[in-house]
Amino acid sequence: MEGALSNEAKANPAFGTDLEPVLEAARQHGLEGHVIFQTSGTEGEPKWVALSRTALECSAAAVNERFSVSASDVWLRVLGDYHVGGYGIGVRTALAGATLREMLGGWSAADCLRSLEGVSLCSLVPTQLYDLVALRQGPPGSVRAVLVGGAPLSGELRGEAEQLGWPVFDAYGMTEAGSTVAIDGELLPIWEARIGGDTLRLKGPALFSGYLTFAGGGWRWRRPFDEGGWFESSDRAQLDGHRVTVLGRRGDVVQVLGENVDLGALQSLVEELTDADCAVAAVPDARAGKRLVLVHPIGVELGTADLLAEFNSRVAGYERILQGVEVPSIPRTALGKVRRGELAQMLEKRSEA
Repeated sequence: MEGALSNEAKANPAFGTDLEPVLEAARQHGLEGHVIFQTSGTEGEPKWVALSRTALECSAAAVNERFSVSASDVWLRVLGDYHVGGYGIGVRTALAGATLREMLGGWSAADCLRSLEGVSLCSLVPTQLYDLVALRQGPPGSVRAVLVGGAPLSGELRGEAEQLGWPVFDAYGMTEAGSTVAIDGELLPIWEARIGGDTLRLKGPALFSGYLTFAGGGWRWRRPFDEGGWFESSDRAQLDGHRVTVLGRRGDVVQVLGENVDLGALQSLVEELTDADCAVAAVPDARAGKRLVLVHPIGVELGTADLLAEFNSRVAGYERILQGVEVPSIPRTALGKVRRGELAQMLEKRSEA
């Protein structure tokens, strides 16, 4: 990491984001010694999560303690450091004096398998584990822990991986928590947790400092904590002592290929492009976790190919839609908002038919 008081800004290079305005906004709001990660806003606006270097080191130390990471370990970094999970690997290895090995180039399961020779730990998203399992090979004998996070890990995929000898650990976390909150459902000791309604709330030394958002021509700094310092996440969960069971996301956010996707924001884009009755929805996908489809009533003429070509040119790769799906009608509220729960049930019944 850079100097203790300097700030860094991290965003997916594919977006071509100019980071200097973010750093200038951080300086104007008095931030020092922070790493600021771009993430999806729940209302579709760009949102930046500011994590102090102290918080990142606290998270890293807790993970290192959980896995007894030492100077003799080698950790393979597959995830980009613009993700907090990828960045955190660099902090963990630096704290432990361990070796950081980078996997360069685009994702390839075969390349990853080769890169794991001599590696003791690595972190993956479920899609990457799915691709490794598809090779029907186990890991090199040096690998003692594979942390899988970024999206829900299905029991089926975990079971298949473990049958091949992969030492899989389900890592639950979020950018706002500096990366990891729980391993195999067990909260790391640095975290206090409670449930408000059905939503997980967190408190601890690895929590972020606040959000930077740009709206209305200016930057806004927001600290979304109550008087006791608790942060309300976007995850629905259940608690049993120090064990947490995550039930899913609140609102319109789903995860595709380990990335947060705001269905509401994508719906707004579709409505800019066409007046036709249609809706963006997510359906289960064995590899990606979720796959996006464009739903429209039977008989509605969309010009689907042209519409999707324009839509896909304006979104990130993991947000692209490749398929249209016909349904009898799209369930909506009296105000015209898509009833996503009803639509999901409709699509599920359609897939079972």
